[in-house]
Amino acid sequence: MLVILPFILGLVPGVFWLWYVYRRDKYQYEPIALVLLVTGLGALSIGPAVILEEVFHRFIYPLDCISVHGCFIAYFFGVGPIEELCKFLAVLAIYWHKAFDEPVDGIIYGSASAVGFATVENLLYITSGPDITTIFSVFIARFLLATVAHIFFACMWGYNLGKRRMGIKSSVVVGLITAMFLHGLYNFILSYSILSSSLLLPLMVVMFLMARGRLRHALILSPFRFKKDRLVRCPYCKEFSKFRNGFCIVCGRRYEVKGDLEARCPSCGRLLDMFKDVCSNPNCRQPLRKIVGLEEGGEENLLTKPAEGDANTGDCGDEQ
Repeated sequence: MLVILPFILGLVPGVFWLWYVYRRDKYQYEPIALVLLVTGLGALSIGPAVILEEVFHRFIYPLDCISVHGCFIAYFFGVGPIEELCKFLAVLAIYWHKAFDEPVDGIIYGSASAVGFATVENLLYITSGPDITTIFSVFIARFLLATVAHIFFACMWGYNLGKRRMGIKSSVVVGLITAMFLHGLYNFILSYSILSSSLLLPLMVVMFLMARGRLRHALILSPFRFKKDRLVRCPYCKEFSKFRNGFCIVCGRRYEVKGDLEARCPSCGRLLDMFKDVCSNPNCRQPLRKIVGLEEGGEENLLTKPAEGDANTGDCGDEQ
């Protein structure tokens, strides 16, 4: 049992965090086989990363983590850029796959690649522990810090890659540079105990907030945000009903749901909950039907629009 324990502990962080990230895609889960494929490619990418780092340290700049200057060069211009580029290329291999169909997929597949890469590192570090105490110490550090940090790095460029895949203007290069910088900074801080004791936790918090913000915005941009059976207001009969296959179940008319909804109350400016009847501001309480333009002669409807071919049809019957 003690022989296989290090191998089990080496796999646990990757399995747990891959499951956790996979569940963040709340509108449409990715094919498990494809996620595992990217995880495997991420694990294999550690080979080219090791070779490129060796070339960098041998022919470009020698590995020197004793001096601050040498450590800075090694991590910010060597380790960080090389490892992030290798993980990025693992995701680029499935960039044109039909399952890559929403912005958050860039984060999911980027995280899968990062988990694969980090898992190989976990196995190398944990299995090399001389005793059980060291093994568990390394396991905790890799579980709570290193594996999570790799996922945070991948979120920086995965978010931009997912938006770009959907045709949304976004700079993947900026995302990669951000990840490379954070990766180098993370390793640089870990190299000095005086820095890691005071700066490591704030850095992890900042990266968490950056990753969470990107994840939330990617989910807002998802074309699957309005799933089957979600309540929407029909642009014809003005009634709330469940959105099923593009038809209102109250009046039977076909319509489409717009993907990104952020409407503000014209009276108070508060962000509206599109599924409430009135503005949520207790001092305003303006009826939502007027806000989203569902009244006759109102402004353009921000919630729904008629499907093509139905825009000029007649009345849909009496309102219920």
